[in-house]
Amino acid sequence: MTVPASLEDLVDLHSGASYPAIPHGCETALILFSAHWHGRQDAYWILQAGLVGWCVDKNERRLREMAAIYPDSWQFVPSDVYEFAEAATHTWDVVSLDPWTNQFQECADRLPLWCSLANRMVILGTGHDTSVKPPGGWRLTDFRKRSDYNGGVFWTVLEPV
Repeated sequence: MTVPASLEDLVDLHSGASYPAIPHGCETALILFSAHWHGRQDAYWILQAGLVGWCVDKNERRLREMAAIYPDSWQFVPSDVYEFAEAATHTWDVVSLDPWTNQFQECADRLPLWCSLANRMVILGTGHDTSVKPPGGWRLTDFRKRSDYNGGVFWTVLEPV
């Protein structure tokens, strides 16, 4: 994968068309599993919506590459996503997860954790056969197709009731 020299190198209009709209008034986002594509599928669009992001991923090298092109106000945390979330004492307006396809169901099973970190919205990457059960106080509000990869990949959106 080529290291992007600027944010413009990340523009993928297909990803932008499928990424859910961020509610007006949101200011912060926690972006989990953020580094593999340098945020092309989610972090870039969160930035375009005017939010300040915290990107968490195990891939330190890619996080450093992201830090070189995203605003200085953004945070890049090299950590296991699950361990970070379990230890978090902060909340964000939006929590966005773009997990590996083999982790779709594990992430869906941890929706209570992700929702506990979000004030306004959780955006979860899911597969065609991922079972999503919103925790109490949350509801599914959108389900957007991202690609045909592996039978279909989607953005599943939850918001508080």
